Amino acid sequence: MRALSEEHQRQLDEISTQLMRFEASLRSKEKRIEKTINIKDQVIPATFGVIKFQAQCSLYSAFRDNEHTPNYRGLTKKLKLRYTGDN
Repeated sequence: MRALSEEHQRQLDEISTQLMRFEASLRSKEKRIEKTINIKDQVIPATFGVIKFQAQCSLYSAFRDNEHTPNYRGLTKKLKLRYTGDN
C-alpha cells in the first residue's frame, strides 16, 4: 500500500511539474502575441496616414494638372506633417 501511495505521489509531482512548465510556455507565448498586436496597432494608423496622404497628393496633383486649382506650393509637406507626423 505504501509503495502505491509513493508511486501516486511521484506521478502527481510529475504532472504538477509538467503543468507548471506548460503554464510558463503559455505565458511566454501570450507576451509575444501581445507585443505583436501592439506593433500592429501602431503600424495600422501610420499606414492609414500614409495612404490618406498619398490619396490627397494624388487629388491635388490631378487638379493641378487640369488647372482647376491654383499651384499649391508646399502643400505636400504640410499634408505629410498633418497625416504622418513626420518632420
